[in-house]
Amino acid sequence: MLLAACGNRSAPESGADDTPGPTPPVLDRSCDQAAFPSTAWTLCEAANFAHLGEAPLEGLKPAFQVRQLAQSAANLQSLLARAAADPSWFDPRSGNTPLTPVCAGGSVFCVGDPFRYPAVDGPDGRRFFEQEAQVTPVLFYDRECARISGHVWRPRAAAAGARLPAVVIENGSVQAEEQAYWWAAQALVRAGYLVLTSDPRGQGRSDLYSPRLVQGGNLDPSTFWLGLVDAIDFLRSTPAHPYPWNQDCAGTYPTAMTAYNPEHAALDRGRLGIAGHSFGAAGVSFVQSYGAPGAEPWPGRLDAVNPVKVIGWIHI
Repeated sequence: MLLAACGNRSAPESGADDTPGPTPPVLDRSCDQAAFPSTAWTLCEAANFAHLGEAPLEGLKPAFQVRQLAQSAANLQSLLARAAADPSWFDPRSGNTPLTPVCAGGSVFCVGDPFRYPAVDGPDGRRFFEQEAQVTPVLFYDRECARISGHVWRPRAAAAGARLPAVVIENGSVQAEEQAYWWAAQALVRAGYLVLTSDPRGQGRSDLYSPRLVQGGNLDPSTFWLGLVDAIDFLRSTPAHPYPWNQDCAGTYPTAMTAYNPEHAALDRGRLGIAGHSFGAAGVSFVQSYGAPGAEPWPGRLDAVNPVKVIGWIHI
């Protein structure tokens, strides 16, 4: 339901790129009314399961493997360049190395879709990043003072001054790096959404653990709900109300942090959705329950009550 809310307003094509444009996102509701048991339900299930082998088969194609290896090398190089520019990324307190956290190097199976990177020709690569979306890297501390690496995505085609609904995407655990979900961020941008993607503590380009050795990932499952609350706070931060954990954790590392959401002016504060996969789905389930009767109160710091209106991908 998320993808249908705002329609598709892709940017015009560039005369310098002859590759076909992206297929506009379409919401298929044809199976919603299929009763169980019925022939219609069985056919819908068969169609769904038929898609399971598509991605593995694509990964066996020589062109995919060549592009995957090239992006693996580029990702590792960017990790090392980040550490060269700011050696605190390999500070022992962070637990970070070229091999940790899992997928820190963004290599091989941690690449995600190798055709969805800004330097790659094609409708989901360079053209998307140059024409369809403004994608801004962000860094912010979580509540344990671990550095969180992410991106804010805004549709370029949005009218000036428009307020856009937003979705925060929560990764799964272990080998579930931020870029594995860029396909979803792109689809949401094309449907008119503001999007926040990031790596939770213990995974990808974020710190492996906090300076107090508070673990991330599966070793501390609360990362997937309290960390999601922190990401929501960052999304909803503004110059007047900066992201609070950056202030509390100031000076932990010399790394320059992003004080507030760089796209705050485009955010419709009344329309927030969250989506999660695997352990991230558990996080979404926890977060949507905060503030409900008998549940814990909202643990965020920029809203008095739970601001989440819509959830998705909640099946683990």
